[in-house]
Amino acid sequence: MKKMMILVSVLVMAATAYAKNIETKPFEGVKVNVPARVRVVSGENYEMGVRSTDSIAASKILWSIDNGVLNIRTRGELTEEERAKLCITIVAPVEPKLTVGRDFEVRYVMRNRDMALSK
Repeated sequence: MKKMMILVSVLVMAATAYAKNIETKPFEGVKVNVPARVRVVSGENYEMGVRSTDSIAASKILWSIDNGVLNIRTRGELTEEERAKLCITIVAPVEPKLTVGRDFEVRYVMRNRDMALSK
């Protein structure tokens, strides 16, 4: 039983190599310049979360708030494999205006506000 618990713990840690939630100042808009899966969800606070099975890809995500807009971008390029492993979650009490960078397009939008962005 103890071996099974250790194995399950290792598998869970390997599945999410990197997960970070960042509480932010309030924002009215979001500008995304990252080719990744982006989720916009309703919540009580303003937050941004980055999740990936690749900690190097997740560490390339940069963010700032300028004039009420949450700007999300990357430090350097992301490979196709890094993009596939990356998910960014945006949490806000009021639905923010979403702007996608000029080099990206929305591939699909789901009812729960999941979308995949690609170059």
